Amino acid sequence: MSTLISRPPRPASLSRRELSELLDEVEEVFGQRRPMLTVSEVAVLSGISADTIRRMCVAGEIDAAQNRVNAPWRIHVRELTALRRRAA
Repeated sequence: MSTLISRPPRPASLSRRELSELLDEVEEVFGQRRPMLTVSEVAVLSGISADTIRRMCVAGEIDAAQNRVNAPWRIHVRELTALRRRAA
């Protein structure tokens, strides 16, 4: 059983259609329909650098999870909406 080091992603207020469109975009870019993304994947989709995304994860500005200390961050696809609003 794994223990989450950081808090798990909280659900954002997106409709099912909006969430489905985000997942469609993830599938189009990466070839797989996955709700949890890596820092690099979020960087590609948001237009924000991976270093900035990582710093935002550490600072708690993005809801992200790690399975253990120093494990890769996992970010829910819903966070893309908030990141895109910040970048605009």
